[in-house]
Amino acid sequence: MTSDLVFSQDCIILDACCIINLYASGQMGNILQSISKSVAVAAYVRDEEALRIFGGFGEDATRKYERIDLQPFIDGGSLIVVSPDTEAENITF
Repeated sequence: MTSDLVFSQDCIILDACCIINLYASGQMGNILQSISKSVAVAAYVRDEEALRIFGGFGEDATRKYERIDLQPFIDGGSLIVVSPDTEAENITF
């Protein structure tokens, strides 16, 4: 089944929940590449919120952590990092 996704904006900004779930899927690169628009993450989300996922299996599922490494997606151009332009904007959000 193939469908065309329609986005009303030129850039999609992912929140921490989206980043965590996409990364945990193991298919983040493929998913980002399939989106025809620019995909971004806020610098704050990258640096402070979306830091790790559970990395264990079975009974160890919540005992081990895997650090979320977005750098390969950033370096590859499938994910861009955005931050507020002004201090006033930074305070607002």
